[in-house]
Amino acid sequence: MILADKLIKLRKMKGLSQEELAEKLGVTRQAVSRWEGAQTYPDLQKIVSISEFYNVSTDYLLKDGEEDIQKSFKESRFAEAYSDLAKQNNNASESCNLRLVDQSEAKEFVSVKKHMAVRYSFACVLFILSVLPATIMALIKLAFKQFNSAIALSVGGIMFVAMIALGCFILVKSSKKHVEILSRFNAPFELDYQTERNVTIWKLTYFPHYRSLIVAATLLVLIMIIPVLYLSFRTNWIAVASLSFITIACASAICVYVRTIYNSYVKILKKGVGNNKKSVWDVVAFLSAVYWLYVMSTYPLFVYLTDMADKRWILFIIYAAIYIVAMVSLLVFLKVRKIKNIKAQQITD
Repeated sequence: MILADKLIKLRKMKGLSQEELAEKLGVTRQAVSRWEGAQTYPDLQKIVSISEFYNVSTDYLLKDGEEDIQKSFKESRFAEAYSDLAKQNNNASESCNLRLVDQSEAKEFVSVKKHMAVRYSFACVLFILSVLPATIMALIKLAFKQFNSAIALSVGGIMFVAMIALGCFILVKSSKKHVEILSRFNAPFELDYQTERNVTIWKLTYFPHYRSLIVAATLLVLIMIIPVLYLSFRTNWIAVASLSFITIACASAICVYVRTIYNSYVKILKKGVGNNKKSVWDVVAFLSAVYWLYVMSTYPLFVYLTDMADKRWILFIIYAAIYIVAMVSLLVFLKVRKIKNIKAQQITD
């Protein structure tokens, strides 16, 4: 079978007229007619275009003979589909070899994470309160001019380094102690039906407790603003600084504790291959914690150094306004970006 006959056969299989085919290939009807009449031959570029349009190989078009057209289809149109099917089969074979996690192992992992949650919380408290000694020393130095600067700097610096070092030691020690079981759950695994069902129940059962403690931590920070304001008006800056840091430390420790435990259930249900991308609210919560930690830690020094004795309440209005504007802007930005990504995905599909 020559090229002309193949072009006629392919066009009829598509159910196209010469005019329709010419329009799709960007040529004249007369050109298609001459090709099919064996009067002229398409150039190399047109051969490639024809092979792509009919989803056949160029070898099928150029070689004379009765080559099976179905073979050509398999080599071109369905080559990618065959490749995808092969990948799926490979993935299925790999999944059959995944390690099976039973209920006792899942329970051991949750128990380890609870054990680590306590240490993570304590380390969080140490990291936040590490700034407190230096802040108190600075306030003492400002209040008492005769106080030795070298002593204030030394005490504050030593306490800061010691608390940071202790916090890091706790984190490293806790991770090393349980590295074996943690590594087991970082690799893909499978769950039997009963284990997956039980872990789901554990997660749903723990969620109200998780939500309640997160709300309590948030309310603790908000409520403590009142005594902080009261003490600032009485110019008791050491009490203000201490209360601010302790409040933030306690609230952060609560969040770290419940989040670590809750994530253990999520980790198991994701079977080691879940998406680790942070949600919008995770980002908002993290930025909120950092922002209010900054506010409550700098407020005493800022007010003291600027002598805003009669206008201290204005600072919290400014801080709150900045926070609201920043969070609303962030949420709008993330929402717009998500919509754009969805539209781009729809266009791609």
